[in-house]
Amino acid sequence: MTTRVFAALLLAATLLSAQGGSRFETLVSEFAKANNAWMQAMKAARSAGTPTAELPAPPTPEFATRFRTLSEENPGTEESGRALLWLFVNERSRDTEEQRKITAAHEALLDKLLSAHGDASFLEPLAQQCARMVSFRKEPNLRVLRALAEKNQSDAVRPWVLYGLGSVDANGATEATKASGRAQLKELCLKYPASEAAKAAMGTLFEAEHLGLGATPPDFETVDADGVAFKLSDYRGKVVVLDYWGFW
Repeated sequence: MTTRVFAALLLAATLLSAQGGSRFETLVSEFAKANNAWMQAMKAARSAGTPTAELPAPPTPEFATRFRTLSEENPGTEESGRALLWLFVNERSRDTEEQRKITAAHEALLDKLLSAHGDASFLEPLAQQCARMVSFRKEPNLRVLRALAEKNQSDAVRPWVLYGLGSVDANGATEATKASGRAQLKELCLKYPASEAAKAAMGTLFEAEHLGLGATPPDFETVDADGVAFKLSDYRGKVVVLDYWGFW
């Protein structure tokens, strides 16, 4: 997961999770402040050329312990579920071996979260993360999305479930599977037209219907190096290489 995507998910999880009970709200607020201070310290340390081994440690491990304690003190409650979700979305480690342990622990944590809170609307960040990442880590994310499809009818969660499952099928191996995937994405756009998932689905639908092998690409008009206008369709039947480039 890129830093930008993870930061966006972390922010979404924090904002949505902050609707929970008072103890949870306090922890979320404290973590946000600590994490912001850490990022500022990291920026300053890197600017000063601080060696990697001497960079400031992130606050996540300390807060993970506190969120885990909160989840265990009130099992089955919404506050406990939000704490479990925070752990699943945020708990990471730079150390490879430690990350393996965290990943293994998350499997049990995820089962616990889905078993006790599978129908909760506050699982939207989880559904969104799995839907957006399903093409990169297919099986683990599909397992979550299928579980949510069975248990969760929330208007916050359902759009992302349809997007994730539909996207996978839209790129399936058979025409029947692809048609099923497109149908799910169209259902999403029809039922939840204002959702972020619907916006993502429209892009996936366009790609599936117009940019696949054997499909006719959308036409466009531009000018060549001499200023002469031409259309892509002018070259129908010929081999065309499109070179996309830019500066980032």
